[in-house]
Amino acid sequence: MSIKKKSGPKTIAGKAVSSKNSTKHGLTTQTPSSVKEKEIVSAYIQELTIYYKPESPLEKIQIERIAICKAKLDRLYEVEGLQLDLVVEKFIQDPGQILDQIPMARGATRGMVKELIQYGEITLPCKLKIKDLEIICEEIIHHRKNVLKEPDLEVYWPNLTRFLKSYKPIYLSDANSNLLEKLALISEGIEHSLGHQDKYFERYQDLIEIALRLKEQSESESEDDSLNDDLELEKLIEEKNAVREAQRQKRYPNNKEPELVIPQEPLIDQEKLTQQLKSFANLLRIHNLSLEVYEQYQSMKELMVQGVILPQRESDLFMRYQTTLDRRLSTAIGELLHLQTKRNSS
Repeated sequence: MSIKKKSGPKTIAGKAVSSKNSTKHGLTTQTPSSVKEKEIVSAYIQELTIYYKPESPLEKIQIERIAICKAKLDRLYEVEGLQLDLVVEKFIQDPGQILDQIPMARGATRGMVKELIQYGEITLPCKLKIKDLEIICEEIIHHRKNVLKEPDLEVYWPNLTRFLKSYKPIYLSDANSNLLEKLALISEGIEHSLGHQDKYFERYQDLIEIALRLKEQSESESEDDSLNDDLELEKLIEEKNAVREAQRQKRYPNNKEPELVIPQEPLIDQEKLTQQLKSFANLLRIHNLSLEVYEQYQSMKELMVQGVILPQRESDLFMRYQTTLDRRLSTAIGELLHLQTKRNSS
């Protein structure tokens, strides 16, 4: 059994629609391919008609051909420009292509640079400001050997102490920590942030931590409901113990108050302190390095954007279109001038 081949549309209207099935951009068609292009062609025809004053039908045809070719060329350059803009935009939106060319753009430095590119600033962990960080690092260097006990922090590291006192952790349980506990907490926070490497992202880190804290609180509240009975029992036991203590005091009124013993300030673990202080110095070093890398990124971006070209396949295609349209335009102009010269000579 023979298979019948599709013969396509039969009517004039169907053939007209079918003839445009493969049209993608209209650059190779012999007629205007859009309303905008028709308007441009009409404007060119009017301008050429005023200048050349065609009389014969052939002269009018050549003027129309010239107008269409010129409109197609304009459209070609517009499309090519848009394609280049898209390539440049994609290039700019993906800084990784440029950062890959900079050897120092690695780890947390790369992450800070990406944050600087996206938001125009680098957010440091634990609400640190770069000026405070610079001053803290400077005073640590000058008085490191003098800090042996916790009170020494306020004497030799006033700026660090001021920051530690002002720092309010997200977790409420850490709000009343002493200076050394806060120092350990902040050092841990800095190391945690730098540990994200090129995924460094501190801009909304506080909001993330608050959300996690609220989630933990809601979960703990549901667990607390089951412990109410135990709490009531503990409360009764405490009340009974208080009554017994009052009775004991009444029986033995001559008991002497215990002597107050002022504990001596313990020495700070110097090895642990050194590791905690290194996190501040490391953060400052990476921050400053990220600023250098950012300057290199900006310079390299300008050079690479200027050198952006279309992919070879697209570039060749546009070149073929341009050559074809230039030839058509040149031929149409030559034929119009020939017709007008022939008319004037006669």
